[in-house]
Amino acid sequence: MVLEPSPVSHPTTRERDMNDPIHRLPTRWVPSVVILLGLGLVVFTAVEVGLAIAGYGSRSSVFVAGVITSLPISVAIVAGGYWLERSSLGPERYGRVAWWTLGGLSFVTTFTVVIALTVSEGVLVQIATVRWGTALGTGSGFLIGVFEARSIEEAVAAQRIRASELERRRELLDYLNGILRHEVLNTATVIQGYADLIHSTNGSHDGVGEYATTIKREAQDLTSVTRDVRRLLETADATGDGHTVHLEECLRAELEALREAHPEATIETAIPADIEVRADDMLDRLLSNLLENAVEHNDGDPELSVRARRNGSSVRLEVADNGPGIPESEREALFDPRTRTDTSHGMGLTIVAMLAERYEGTVEVAETGSAGTVFAVDLPLAQTS
Repeated sequence: MVLEPSPVSHPTTRERDMNDPIHRLPTRWVPSVVILLGLGLVVFTAVEVGLAIAGYGSRSSVFVAGVITSLPISVAIVAGGYWLERSSLGPERYGRVAWWTLGGLSFVTTFTVVIALTVSEGVLVQIATVRWGTALGTGSGFLIGVFEARSIEEAVAAQRIRASELERRRELLDYLNGILRHEVLNTATVIQGYADLIHSTNGSHDGVGEYATTIKREAQDLTSVTRDVRRLLETADATGDGHTVHLEECLRAELEALREAHPEATIETAIPADIEVRADDMLDRLLSNLLENAVEHNDGDPELSVRARRNGSSVRLEVADNGPGIPESEREALFDPRTRTDTSHGMGLTIVAMLAERYEGTVEVAETGSAGTVFAVDLPLAQTS
């Protein structure tokens, strides 16, 4: 099966652009206006120089310095307008350039008008001063606008790439989940069924019953691992904002399920009834895997103690068992299946760690030894109004 990437939409980016007054402007004309501004400044400067040469204007050092510094800026503005029209920036970004250019022009021109009014070398020098400020403000605003527009364009492009990668990843997870559900689990179920049939029809004849028992056990292990992998895929693929979850109610449901599956287990609880955490509908997966881990890896009569208490802005949930403890060599990689060498704990603890991180919480081995292990999960309390 070949996965074809589906079209990725970006409503957030487009909606923001449409709601921004800058992007509602008819911005396609911005490069042409910039070019006209630059050409106007160039022509204005040329006229001033012509008048000065003809003896109708000032030839002071202030005037000459203004011409020398503003003429290149005016030419650069013209070139900038041509560049903008042919650049990789889309028309939806021209609005930023337009507002910055207009802002720079207005601010610096106003400032130089105030300065020009203090100059006593004649009206032409005052006009030249204002023209110099207009060129400097326009050029500076245009440059700032281009840099900001490019930054926005790069950020949007990066967002689109991330969205595309996430969509491809989601499709792959859905595909793998489908394979596990329809192929692997169904096949394992068929194997178990035939193993039961062989065992019931042949008994212990020539060791066939023993072989059938082995086949059934291995098929059950395959089913268990497959379901764990599916849960991991569902956990990684799940999205959505957290909401308020009543911890005691969620725990009570999972403890009842645990007692039904393991009636031999002794379970002691101390869970306040008024604790609410910020989580989602997959919190039960975290709790069920944590509780099942404490019972399933105990060779004796399981004894559990489940307690919860507030700890500042979070709640600390502790699950203590009377199991054999966890070897020191396995503790560091206990929640990461990629580095774990001991697979006896399955993938349940990995699911616990992934969900705890998703809820901005943590999970750790608080205590472990020959007398048992204490797993501690810290989850943020729900905000109360």
